Amino acid sequence: MFDIGSLLVGGATGKGGAAAARAAQTEAAVAKAGLPAGMQSKTVAAAGSKTLSGWGGNLPSGFSRVDPAKTLAYEQEMGHPIVSGGALDQGVPGRYFASHAGRQAAMLHPNAPVGVSSAMCAQCVSWFSQQATFLGHPQFVADPFVLREFRPGGQILESPQ
Repeated sequence: MFDIGSLLVGGATGKGGAAAARAAQTEAAVAKAGLPAGMQSKTVAAAGSKTLSGWGGNLPSGFSRVDPAKTLAYEQEMGHPIVSGGALDQGVPGRYFASHAGRQAAMLHPNAPVGVSSAMCAQCVSWFSQQATFLGHPQFVADPFVLREFRPGGQILESPQ
C-alpha cells in the first residue's frame, strides 16, 4: 500500500486529488445515511454532484442520474469491455455495472475526484483504470476502505482509509 497523499503533489492530482476524493467519500456517506429506508441498499457517489446506483425509479432531491446507455457507449469508445451483470442487467447487457454510482459521477464530472459510499467492485476498479488511460489523467476514487489513484497506463496506487 502507498500513501498517495505523500507521494504526489498538485491540483486535482496528488494531495489535492486524494484530499478531494476523501472529502467526496464523506459527502457520499452522509448522503447515503439520509436516504429513505427503501433506498439504503443503494450506493451513493459524490463528485461535484451526487449520484445513486441504478437506472429506474424516482431520484431523491439533489441527486443526478446518467442513462446507462450513455455509459455503455462511452465504455465502447474508451475500449473497456462491457461486462454482463447477468439477470441484473434486465435484458440490456452491461446495464447493471454501467449504472453504478461511481461511474455515473465520473460521467458527469470527468477527471473529478470521486467518493463512493460502498466498497468499489472489481468491475469499477477496471473501469476507472481504463478511464485514466483513455483520458490521460489520473483518476481518484475513495470508498470507505481504500483510496485509489488510477494512473494513465494502468498503475493503481492504493492507500487504506
